Amino acid sequence: MSAFFATFAKTSIFLFMSKLTHTLLLAAVALLATAMAACSGGKFKIKGDFKNAGGQNLHVAYYTPSGVADSWVTLKDGKFEFQGSSDELTLAAIYDTDSRLVACVAVKNGNTVTLSGDLTDTYHIAASGTDENERWSEFIGKHARQLTAGDYKAVNADIEKYVMANPDDVTSTLLVVVNYNSADDPAKAQRLLSSIKPEARPQSLVGSFDALTLAVGKGSKQLAAMLLMNANAYSQLRFSDASYTLLCIWGGESEADHSYCIGQLKSLASQSGSGRRLQIADVSLEPDSSFWRSEVVRDSASWQHYWAPEGPVNSELKQLCLTSTPLFVLADSSGRVIVRSSAAAAVIGAAKQRIGL
Repeated sequence: MSAFFATFAKTSIFLFMSKLTHTLLLAAVALLATAMAACSGGKFKIKGDFKNAGGQNLHVAYYTPSGVADSWVTLKDGKFEFQGSSDELTLAAIYDTDSRLVACVAVKNGNTVTLSGDLTDTYHIAASGTDENERWSEFIGKHARQLTAGDYKAVNADIEKYVMANPDDVTSTLLVVVNYNSADDPAKAQRLLSSIKPEARPQSLVGSFDALTLAVGKGSKQLAAMLLMNANAYSQLRFSDASYTLLCIWGGESEADHSYCIGQLKSLASQSGSGRRLQIADVSLEPDSSFWRSEVVRDSASWQHYWAPEGPVNSELKQLCLTSTPLFVLADSSGRVIVRSSAAAAVIGAAKQRIGL
């Protein structure tokens, strides 16, 4: 009988250990699968398959909270694949060797977006992989003739219709931020953007195209001193007056948005204190000088206030390549632009980092 129990005990222990080993193996496999999924979700991919690509390379850039990340990719038989990382939805732009925009997509980690078409006809390049990119490229393709002809009034009108019909669609934000021409009426563009529901208007998208334009596109990276109206006379805004200058361009934003940004800037001004470390200055594009003056009184801010009577076409502001307002720019004492964005928090954060706050 004792031999029986001994054999039974050995068998039971063997079966228990076998089950334990099996359970541990299953747990290990599950953990490995989770880790692999996390790794694949920690990147986004942009793939391209282009005709008439020749032997050129493409420049891919995308916006991150710490600045613009970019890389050159090699086209092989017209194809490429690029990987980046962004936890939030952001813009990625693809430029050719002459810094001309080929395509723009919205991406975040876990997304794979595929671009296809002819590099000699970029308005008809199709995007697939996410709904907002598919709708966006479809809109651009349908308006290729007007875009090619420079008929921005017609494109603007259709963007306005799209936004009014789709205020809860991220595609609306993409169209306003990237494709809407707001040079003639920045206030109207700001109102249009504000009409989009907040969940479809992430700040990570709103400020990103300006940053990409500056880093790779046509925005000036070196600003000269500006002669603008200050109080009752013209005076020069000089970047050499401080180690860093935070410049704010206002025009058409809602009173709530304006007050919120003013509050953030006042907080920065109180933290940075007086001296030559950081100067803050703002420029109003409002057409009415009395409105500008009343706004200055209402803001009750200690920094210098300027006015551009001609609005966005002011010759001193051309170097900023304004496409929308508000715009916030941080430059060093030589006028070299460090960061530029329509999101105040991004530029204020960069300013704090530079002056050690």
